[in-house]
Order: sequence, then C-alpha cells, then structure tokens
Amino acid sequence: MTEELLDLVDYTDKVIGIDTRKNIYKNKLSNFRTVNAFIIRDNGDVWIPTRSNNKELWPSSYDTSIGGHVKAGESYKKAFLREASEETSLDLNKVAYYLLAKLIPPIHHVSSFMHLYVVRYNQKIIYNREEFCNSKWMNPIHLLDEIQKGTQAKPDLVILIKYLLYSLQLNK
Repeated sequence: MTEELLDLVDYTDKVIGIDTRKNIYKNKLSNFRTVNAFIIRDNGDVWIPTRSNNKELWPSSYDTSIGGHVKAGESYKKAFLREASEETSLDLNKVAYYLLAKLIPPIHHVSSFMHLYVVRYNQKIIYNREEFCNSKWMNPIHLLDEIQKGTQAKPDLVILIKYLLYSLQLNK
C-alpha cells in the first residue's frame, strides 16, 4: 500500500511542501488540509456516523457525515466530492450543498486547515461499512449533549457542530 501524501501549507493555506500522512500525525502537525461535511435534513437533524472499530484514529467515535484528507495536489472541492463518493451513496452532482466555512487551526482551534460543507438531503444514507459501523440522524444540540456526557467523538466534531448551529440560527 502506497503511503498517502498530503500537502503542507503555510499560515495563508499556500502549499509549501509535501509529507506523508503518517509523519504529519507522528509529528502532530496541523498545517495540512482536510474536508468535512454535515448532511442535514430539512428538520435540522444531522446524519452522524460512528467510525469503524478498525480505524487507526478515533475508532468507534462519532464523526462528521463526510470527511477526509485533501491529497497532495488535490483541491478542497475535489477532495470533498471524492470523500462523499467513497463514504456515502450521495452523488453530489444531484444534491444541494454549500461551503459553510474555511477554518484555520490557530484561529478556529481545529486540527487542520479545513473546508466545512453542508449537504441538504432527506433520504436514507447508504454508507461504506469499512468507514463506518453505525449511523443515526440526530438533533445537533442532542449530539453536543451526548458528547459532553462522554460519548466518544472525533476531536473537531464539537467545534464543527457549533459552526453548523450558528449557521442554522442565522438562516432562520
């Protein structure tokens, strides 16, 4: 298996080099790129998967609906479309989505340079069983409560849910 290569970026999100995913995590770097997305229903519920037990990082933890690394030389949007295809049954050419936020580690306290998307979808999600072992639709406030009570979640999930909630309040 070939080692996954990721772009390293400066504080303005400009590429300054390339490193392996393994080295980036080993050295606890945050100057790499990721994409995340929430799939939300019209009633505001969010589709939240649980990561597979075989995941190297955060096994059996709540995750964003879609997420992953931006590979070296890849754009955020291309990575988002690829990850959506790999992790869910969604064809984003036929589903409404938008970019919610561009997040920067030292400013937004996230683990990487990140684009956060929202996908509007009301139907059943068919997901990749190698990526996720379970899923459910949840009210975002209830999700935050569960995490605060000790349910395992990917570290950035609380921050990202708060951005989503803020956005939903603005659009009321």
